[in-house]
Formats: sequence, structure tokens, C-alpha cells
Amino acid sequence: MHEVLRMKGISSFIATILLVALVIAMAPIISVWVTGFMHTSTETISSQANLEIICNDGSISFSDTNCCSTSKYFSGILWNNGKIALGNVSFQLMYLNGSQERLYLYYASGLISANATSPGNFSMSRGDQFRFNLSLGSCTIDRVVVSTNCTAKVQDTVKSSDITSTC
Repeated sequence: MHEVLRMKGISSFIATILLVALVIAMAPIISVWVTGFMHTSTETISSQANLEIICNDGSISFSDTNCCSTSKYFSGILWNNGKIALGNVSFQLMYLNGSQERLYLYYASGLISANATSPGNFSMSRGDQFRFNLSLGSCTIDRVVVSTNCTAKVQDTVKSSDITSTC
């Protein structure tokens, strides 16, 4: 009087068919994702490689740098002495006390100005020379690095020993 209950499942043949159908259904989804990923990666690598190649012809330099300790103005001349235009020009100031400050340069009303909050619009064509005169909080500068859209390839550093202090 006791019936033995037998558990029944799907046959291994049907399970195999379901797995094959799942793989076939997932293949287009994975294919679209991989294709998109590869395309995006290829474009990114290509644009970075082009920028690196172009930046080999870039160069920028400081000259006549001065920081007046009473007015706290840092001045000098920036010169694009390379063969390409440069953009996103900024200064990284390193002070003797170890603090740092990044100033993004922008060009407005015929003057070069700077701010510390957002990238500026300052760019330099090939051969351009610009005089800058920027207000700082202190003239206790250890060194200043000017950098550009060409990252570490196109930059120049001026050390405190190369900054005069006449007012």
C-alpha cells in the first residue's frame, strides 16, 4: 500500500538540446558586446598613438621667470619652440613647504590668466611667445612645471635657482 514515488527529470537528450539552444541564443549577444568593445578599444589606442607620434614634434620652454615677494606675482615668458600647436597649458607649482598647486591657464582680453579649478582654454601655435604675470599666494617656489596636452612628452621645469626675485 505504500507507493514508491519516483522522481522524474528531463532526459539527458533534452538537457543537451536546451544547453545548445541557450548557447546559440547567447552567441549574438556576446558577439555584439565583443565587437563593440574591440572597436572602442581600437579607437582609443589609435587616438593615443597618434597623439604620442604628433607630440614628438612638440616643445615648450620658460624664460625670464621672476617672482616678486611683495606683490606675489610670478612672471615670465612661455615659448612654444616645437613644430606643433599645444593646448591645455597649465603650471604645476611646487612650494618649498611641500605643498603643490595646479594653475590652468586661459586667455581672455589679451591677457593670460589662471585658475585652480577648471582647465583653461590657453593654447599656443608653433613659435608663439607669451608673457605671463600671475598672482600667487606665495613666492616660496621650489619649482614650476609647465605641461600641455602632450602630457609628459612636452613640458618644461624651472627651478627656484632660475627664478629671480626682483620687484
